[in-house]
Amino acid sequence: MTTRCSRAARSTASDSPDRYRARNGQLLESAPYSERDVRGPVELESGEGPTEVWMKRAGRVTRYCLDQHPFDVVGWDGTVYPCALSVHDFEPRAGRFHVPPPTHQVLQAPNLVICNFVPRKIDWDPEAVALPYHHSNLDSDEVMYYAGGNYSARRGIQEGSITLHVGGVPHGPQPGALEASREAPRETDELAVMIDTFRPLHRTTTARQVLDSRYPYSWHRESPR
Repeated sequence: MTTRCSRAARSTASDSPDRYRARNGQLLESAPYSERDVRGPVELESGEGPTEVWMKRAGRVTRYCLDQHPFDVVGWDGTVYPCALSVHDFEPRAGRFHVPPPTHQVLQAPNLVICNFVPRKIDWDPEAVALPYHHSNLDSDEVMYYAGGNYSARRGIQEGSITLHVGGVPHGPQPGALEASREAPRETDELAVMIDTFRPLHRTTTARQVLDSRYPYSWHRESPR
């Protein structure tokens, strides 16, 4: 599902969370990734001749016509630059009991945070319930992209699924998930990316066309046809 965030939630750039960095800005050894995991672009899309650039700000679009393609650079300057961080380089944190989502945070940006859920050991205490608890995100809308693996707390999703849990609406493990988890191995192979926005999201026309209308009913033991 494609989503469009509100004006205030459109951000400029993401960065590592403050708690992962030392006073001088360097990533701490306890951070779930290091500077060596971050890489710059190898090559950029390029073109020839005049190029039109669209800039959107505060709901308005301004068009610039440049004499040549803007990606004719030989290096980067300033404090904002493109980079990539593989989800496979994110080192998970685990505990005897359920750890909250901030443990999985990878990046922060104005009005949103990004988390990675990667294969890991989970809740290995004999008395632990190896599933997240039911909750309501009062301060954020939650978008999840399921990239791979088996997400044991959810039915009605598959690899490539994108879900939106609106702030204030309770969600958590579906009926039957708790019973199934009691004999399951205390590890997960899930691979997912979550974006929590602190301003409401509004679905576009395209999002409404591709949205699986049956997903909200997957909390019922029998989904409506």
